Amino acid sequence: MAFGKYKKGHSASDKEQERQQNMSEEEGNVRQKKAESLEREDLEELFRREMGTDGKEGEKTSGHEPAGKEFFESQAKLEELEKALQNEKDRCLRVMAELENYRRRAARELEEERKYRAMDVIREILPVMDNLGRAVEAAEKQNPDDPLLEGVKMVWQQFEHALENQKCTRIEALNQPFDPNLHQAIQQFESDEVPPNTIIHVAQDGFLLEDRVVRPAQVIVSKAKS
Repeated sequence: MAFGKYKKGHSASDKEQERQQNMSEEEGNVRQKKAESLEREDLEELFRREMGTDGKEGEKTSGHEPAGKEFFESQAKLEELEKALQNEKDRCLRVMAELENYRRRAARELEEERKYRAMDVIREILPVMDNLGRAVEAAEKQNPDDPLLEGVKMVWQQFEHALENQKCTRIEALNQPFDPNLHQAIQQFESDEVPPNTIIHVAQDGFLLEDRVVRPAQVIVSKAKS
């Protein structure tokens, strides 16, 4: 009798343990499903973030662009920057070329200014020398032994040396072929002694400063007899 009670009690304990075990298994299955569900939701959320959508086709999430579009936009920006850089390089080259041209032009103008700086002064002096020359010629005809004549000649010679020091030289004219760049014809005479267009008389001397004409020589030119 006692044995039977013991056996019955043992059977009830086994059922309770089995029930608890089943509950534990069910709870474990629920937890596993819940974990799988959460993991799936996390993966879906991660996928949506990566794709830049909120799960609805054609709609963008806030603040996220598709990775492919970002790549193409980056490429477009890079090309734009490269083009802008090339434009700046071209502009710099043009500025450098213009600066070099300016430097050369300024150096040339400075050299010309240095070479011809005495031009205006010489043009003012030449009429004075012309008058001194006429005075000397007149005095030589009237009184060649006058001491004053020697003093005037010395002054005239000093003017000549001053012009030479400034690289101002007399234009060769007499018996030279007429050159309109150097000579100014004031008259023509028929002559068979020299070829036509030959300078037979110099009425007024001309001068050069370096290679530039200060004043052309006034001359009389021959022409063939008619």
